[in-house]
Amino acid sequence: MTAPLLSMADMRARYGTNGKPASRTYIYHCEETGDLPRSVLVGGKRFWRLTDVVALEDKRFAAVTEVA
Repeated sequence: MTAPLLSMADMRARYGTNGKPASRTYIYHCEETGDLPRSVLVGGKRFWRLTDVVALEDKRFAAVTEVA
């Protein structure tokens, strides 16, 4: 069974602010700096594994709550 995938549109909506989607440039920048997991190419389009995105978010949330 394969993991659910998030498209660029999904990622832009997930990481946008104030109801506006994040820019594609911002998503790629976060991927390059390690703030987002690496994407995979499927049929010439980029997708992110939902499990990787959630795991990274959980890790970051845990780190923030430990400091507080």
